[in-house]
Amino acid sequence: MQSKALYIIFFLLLISGSACQNETKTETKTTTKASAEKPISQVERLTQRIAQDTTNAELYYMRSNFYLQENELENAANDVLKAMEIDPENGKYYQAASDILLNINDSRSAIGMLQKGLQLKPKDIGMRLHLAKVYLYVRKYEEAENHLDFLLQFDKSNPEAYLYKALLYKEQNKQDQAIENLEKAVQYDPDYYEAFMQLALLHSDKKDPITIKYLDNALRLNPKSIEALYAKGFFYQQNEQPNKAKAEYRKIMKIQPQYQYAIYNVGYLLLQQDSVELSNKHFNMAIGVDPAYANAYQMRGLTSEILGDIDAAIRDYEQTLIFKKDHEKALEGLARLKK
Repeated sequence: MQSKALYIIFFLLLISGSACQNETKTETKTTTKASAEKPISQVERLTQRIAQDTTNAELYYMRSNFYLQENELENAANDVLKAMEIDPENGKYYQAASDILLNINDSRSAIGMLQKGLQLKPKDIGMRLHLAKVYLYVRKYEEAENHLDFLLQFDKSNPEAYLYKALLYKEQNKQDQAIENLEKAVQYDPDYYEAFMQLALLHSDKKDPITIKYLDNALRLNPKSIEALYAKGFFYQQNEQPNKAKAEYRKIMKIQPQYQYAIYNVGYLLLQQDSVELSNKHFNMAIGVDPAYANAYQMRGLTSEILGDIDAAIRDYEQTLIFKKDHEKALEGLARLKK
């Protein structure tokens, strides 16, 4: 697209040292008086403020963020460039610019943008972390680790750096090193939700009971976390504690009644406990929430088959195959019933 090429040109100009001197189209315009029917937007408010204070880099940066939220990337790019022209050593502007470039899948220029910023401020923690994250995103693990190690030389207690070191080790299947770095992350920040979740997931893979401790810490920080409650329920389910698993899934169903995976899993556990009719009702509920949920159709078909409703079972197995044509259990079910 032509607009994408335009964004890249903006940033390549900046990387080469030539910041764009043009003002954005809306930069110095005053907004017409808002009518009662159309409240003034944040962009319009900031445009008015910029018109009164044209050398305030932070206002351009703030407006760029709103443009980015609205996917107006050209305006977002122009505003970031203007902010950098006014205040060329502010690291968060380089981070914002790299985010815009990542939005158009130009990771190479995003990296170049952050490298330019770090030439000006080598110890900028935000830019250094951001660059490591971009390298992790493009799977350049050695480069990511080098930047994180450099950062930790002058900020040894940075929990986010340890989290990202853990993630790059996790992606390389170095589980012990990932856990070691996550433990450092929560040591330096006992309220680090994401680190507790990652610790739980890594220990869950090993069926280690300490998983629950880490999930409880995550829930201490966010008691209504669907992902933490689901992970806790699934851990119990995988480790033959069905009643505890159902209790966690039902907590989810109270918080978010339309969460089909919790409904489905309760149905699955009820079937294992021989509550076939109640199980069937849960699969029916899951389908009501997600009419394209192939596994729920297959399981509802299975419960109908057990209850002796063969026509309903066949319909559900056939419906399963509409959404997932190679669904093995649905194919087996049809083979059984159409002998």
